[in-house]
Amino acid sequence: MEYTNARSSLKTISTVDPLIVVYNSLRLQMKLPDAKSLYDRGNSQKREGDLDGAIESYERAINIHPDYAEAYCNLANAQKQKGEIDTAIESYKQAINCDPSLFVAFYNLG
Repeated sequence: MEYTNARSSLKTISTVDPLIVVYNSLRLQMKLPDAKSLYDRGNSQKREGDLDGAIESYERAINIHPDYAEAYCNLANAQKQKGEIDTAIESYKQAINCDPSLFVAFYNLG
């Protein structure tokens, strides 16, 4: 029984992409932010009035997680606050493409 479990575990381990293991190890060592922490940072920056910083954080979150609808929506909100209306419209549309049930994006789009 133990041999079977060990063999099964070894098989699972051997199917893990080594690049993922290396990336995760480096990310932990370098304390690289993940998409959620960048999104949260953007929210904090936006609350503090740092719209440029918020936009940068949301864009970095989206680069890590391209389907991050909430990040697109908050990016659009910050862009709208800066007066970048055309860019905000495109970001709202992208949020809707990522998550058609994100009704706040529809509402904010008008």
